[in-house]
Amino acid sequence: MSQESRAKCAVNVRPITVFKIDGSYYNSYDNISPATRAVGCNEKTIRRALKKGDGLVKNTWRVVDTIKDS
Repeated sequence: MSQESRAKCAVNVRPITVFKIDGSYYNSYDNISPATRAVGCNEKTIRRALKKGDGLVKNTWRVVDTIKDS
């Protein structure tokens, strides 16, 4: 696979960190997909929470974009 093709595939990779609502650390993920399984929601739900800004999912979890916040 060429470097150009690899870069196009990596566009949707978004490392995130998941916290419990009380602020305690839960886990970090390299991609949204494994985080959706851990939280128990759809990928679009996490994307909407990140876009909205508060990162609140299911009133139990807070997701943070690792790239933007570092």
